[in-house]
Amino acid sequence: MNDELSIAIPTFNRPEILYENLSFLLPDIKKYEIGVYISDDSTNNETEKLVEELSGKYSNIFYFKNNPPLGHDKNLLATLKLPSTNYVWLLGDSMTIKSGSIEKVLDVIKINSPSIIGVNSKNRIRVNGELFRSGLKKEQETIFINFGWHLTLTGATIYSKDVVQSVTSLDLVSCRNFPQIALIFNFLNESPSFFWIQNDLLVSQSKKKSYWSGNIIDVFIHDLSRVVYKLPEKYRLESKQQFMKSHSKKSKLFTIRNLVKMRLYGEIDSEIVLQNRNPLSTFTHVPYIIVLLISTLPKRIISLYLLGLQYFNKNKV
Repeated sequence: MNDELSIAIPTFNRPEILYENLSFLLPDIKKYEIGVYISDDSTNNETEKLVEELSGKYSNIFYFKNNPPLGHDKNLLATLKLPSTNYVWLLGDSMTIKSGSIEKVLDVIKINSPSIIGVNSKNRIRVNGELFRSGLKKEQETIFINFGWHLTLTGATIYSKDVVQSVTSLDLVSCRNFPQIALIFNFLNESPSFFWIQNDLLVSQSKKKSYWSGNIIDVFIHDLSRVVYKLPEKYRLESKQQFMKSHSKKSKLFTIRNLVKMRLYGEIDSEIVLQNRNPLSTFTHVPYIIVLLISTLPKRIISLYLLGLQYFNKNKV
């Protein structure tokens, strides 16, 4: 089995998606003898059954069932600590790795041996419309400003053994829902060694339902800002504000279209928006008055709007 790199996957009630993603990975992980470690927080045995089937095709898949379940944050960190390899690619259960990506990562490890490796997904990281070029970065605030928002994605980061060993120093209460951000930037604060791979290496399942669905404001405004603002003072206040604004804009979670959908599904209303006026005004890129207006729209009007938009997109030349 490969001593340099392994893949670690925390999972929760997504057996079919996990099975599909692992099946796609099989040719590459077999080629490089990559160990795959799965930490299962599921409420049933469906994931275990499908993993057993895959283990018959590849013996270096290791399954761990959590009983009782650990919860999102503890399971993420527990999964990270399962392998003993020099590097661990922490992968969300709805993510898969494009063919040829493992070879690229192994080359980076061999030549550069960085503390942390970041990889692109759907070309999310751009500067003035161009991909941010691959290379070793050693200035922690530059790393934070340019890549921090993207590293909230579980799968975008590969951790060295030294980083994994620092997990025990984390305070999970202060980094709820984003322990990886605290882990990454507390470590880089002391030892900045980050290699960025500009290639689009990750694919996310479009049919997934994220654990934070229906709770976007709490997770991506309150929880994320709490983690970011508790990072060391070497990361300037202006940089932390830029991190939050970048995440709001570039992740597209708080676009007008997404806000309209949130209103349709009952995830926001005028009461919620009024209660969150200050954080919404501070941490999102959409003007607060527009957010408030959307929160008051009748759901019937929104349904008609989305149907019309869908019709237009299907029929435009």
